[in-house]
This record gives sequence, C-alpha cells and structure tokens, in this order.
Amino acid sequence: MKLKNHLKIALASSFGLAGAHTGFVYMADKLFKENFTLSEKQKQQALEATIPESLKPIYNAQFNELARWYNSADKESLILNSIDGLKLYGTLLKIKEGEPYLIMLHDYGQKGLSLLKQAYEFAQKNFNILLIDQRCHGLSQGEYISYGLKESIDLIQWIQYLCAHDKEAKICLYGVGMGGAAIAIALGNEISNNVGCAIIEGAYRDLKSLVESQMDQKNTPDVLNRIYLNQRLKKYLNMRIEDVDLSLTLSNNEIPICFVYSDSDEVVPLIDGKILYNANKGKKYFYPLKYAKHSYGAYEEDYFDILTSFIDSYL
Repeated sequence: MKLKNHLKIALASSFGLAGAHTGFVYMADKLFKENFTLSEKQKQQALEATIPESLKPIYNAQFNELARWYNSADKESLILNSIDGLKLYGTLLKIKEGEPYLIMLHDYGQKGLSLLKQAYEFAQKNFNILLIDQRCHGLSQGEYISYGLKESIDLIQWIQYLCAHDKEAKICLYGVGMGGAAIAIALGNEISNNVGCAIIEGAYRDLKSLVESQMDQKNTPDVLNRIYLNQRLKKYLNMRIEDVDLSLTLSNNEIPICFVYSDSDEVVPLIDGKILYNANKGKKYFYPLKYAKHSYGAYEEDYFDILTSFIDSYL
C-alpha cells in the first residue's frame, strides 16, 4: 500500500516537472521569437509606425523636405558581405569631399532611413553620411538579431570598407538603441584609427537586464527562463545573453564617446547611461536629454549643435 502511494507521488511530481518544463520551453520560444527575430511584416513596416504619437505631427511637417533632400542627394547604394555570408545594405550620402563621415546605426526594428532627420541635419553641417540597414533589418539579410554582438562585427567591416575607399577618412560613429550597443561592443575591440569619436544614444547596459525587464513585465521567472532562452541563443546564434555586456567592452575603450540619455526614455532607463559612462575608460561626455522618448533625441532643441560641437573636438 505504501509503495503504491510513493508511486503516485512520484508520478505526480514527474508530471508536475514535465508541465513546468513545457511551460519554460514555451515561454523561452516565445521570448526568442518576439525579441530575436523580425517578421517580414515588421521588416517592411512603414517608418511612421515606429514614431511616437507625440512626434508624428512634427515628423509629418518635415517629411516632404526630408524626402526631397534625400531623393536629390548624391548617394551610392552599397552592399557588404558579412563574415557569416549575409548581404548587408547601406547608402553613402556624398555631401562634401574631404569632410568627416558619420556612420549611422539605427535602433531595433527600424532601418537606416529611420535616421533620415539626423542624416539631413548633419549633412547641413557638411558631414558625409553612411546609413546602414543592420542585419535582419531593412534590405539587409539575416534571420536573427543579436542585440549588438554580431552587428558590432558588421560595423567593423563597414568601417574597413569606408577606409579602403578613403584612406584619409575621419569617422564618427553614431548609434541609437541597439545601434549604440553595436558601437559600444565594437569599441571594445581593435578598431581603425580613422574613428575619432562616437555618439551613443539610449543603449542598454547589457542584454541580461533588458531580457529580465521583459520577463518582469510578463511576470515570468527570470533564472529558469534565461537558461532555456540561452539554449536557443546558443543553437541559433552561438551566443549567450551574458555575452552582450556594454560595461565590459567599454572598460577597454579609449575613443571619446558622447553618451546621450533621457529620463523620459520608457525603454532604457537613465541609470543605464550613467553606468556605461562610469564604465567607459576613454574620454567621455554625458548629454542629458530633457523630454526625448527612446531613440528620438534628435527632436530636442540644440541636439545637433551640441553633438556637432562634440564631434568637432575630435575630428
């Protein structure tokens, strides 16, 4: 009789563990699909869909001028073959020969043209602009997003491409959100001496905290879900959540950085910017935005004057 009771308990525990395992697998699959891939619909969505409602009236008022400028600009479409066999697309806007370059990296779920306002404003100050569609975004190939890890290698290739065609190129790196993360990771590696400075706006401090924030919003257990999610990341991207740590990479950086962060950012908290600022080894400047939403600091007054002054100090 006792043996039967123990058997029932053992079977119940087994089914309970199996059910929990299935639940964690389901949640990890859901988190992976929602955060590390983009559907075709997301890739092709109109730029307007990513703009905060509060900024759409301003964007709409400027759109025609921006579009006319872009369509008439002297530009060249570029294709780069990544080291893992993807075709990556970019657009080089040739503003003025002999002037510095800005390599511009967009945020998660966007594309190069989402930085059209920034490209326009910096072009008025005679910067040449390289707009990039990061892997899995826009026209660029790719199934998976690595939150800056593989994107940083792509960026280094873009820098090498630019320097091969202009050995005297003076380069500033500019990135928002995930684009800023790719820059921070790239700066922790050996990078061309042609890069004189960088601007990082609204980049998260590490992927672990970003994922845990997602889990907190969904009221799911952090540790076990992270283990199951890491299994998927290892299988599809050969990486772990812990591999994306901007504080660690910036501790090796010696290139001047302007950190741009907002207390109104609903995606990446201001504290992330302060942590990265303190972790950075090289020269640094902290530019606190007043009202900007995540990755939309360009709509604040004096944004371009302040950043141009920073760039001019190092290029």
